Amino acid sequence: MLKLRPEQFEVFQEQAEREFVQQLQHSLAEKYPNDLPCFPDAIQNQIVINMITRAKSWGITWQSSLVIFAELMIAIAPNFDEQTEIRDALKNDTKQVNQIMKTITDHVPETVWAKAEATADDLPLFLNADYLDASLIDQTISAIPLVLWDKMAEIDAQQSAKS
Repeated sequence: MLKLRPEQFEVFQEQAEREFVQQLQHSLAEKYPNDLPCFPDAIQNQIVINMITRAKSWGITWQSSLVIFAELMIAIAPNFDEQTEIRDALKNDTKQVNQIMKTITDHVPETVWAKAEATADDLPLFLNADYLDASLIDQTISAIPLVLWDKMAEIDAQQSAKS
């Protein structure tokens, strides 16, 4: 019988997570060629990690539900989950949030999705997990290196955000 030590299982889990991120990155880049492919591979990877982290902050864990969340972040708005009705649907039953995510478009009126799209904010795509609950200035400072990936040698992120 094969026995895995917790450390070994953790290594397998981390590898599986990296592979999932990479698969999702390629899938999103192919499906939405005007979005992720505008960035270098490493930045695309971090954006996808940020998307997954945001989904997980709602308790979403199933890969299929994580994919749906990420697709909604691109197709509707990176901050779609800030709409009251959507937020309420995600918070309604945290034990069933993975299942809710699979049918959320059926349970939230089209007017709410239109409002989410009209009030889209790209910041969540570039927001590191450590800054989800931070002030807007700290979130902006955190996001600048990804947003301005091609200019970072010339820019001091903190100074830019405070200007």
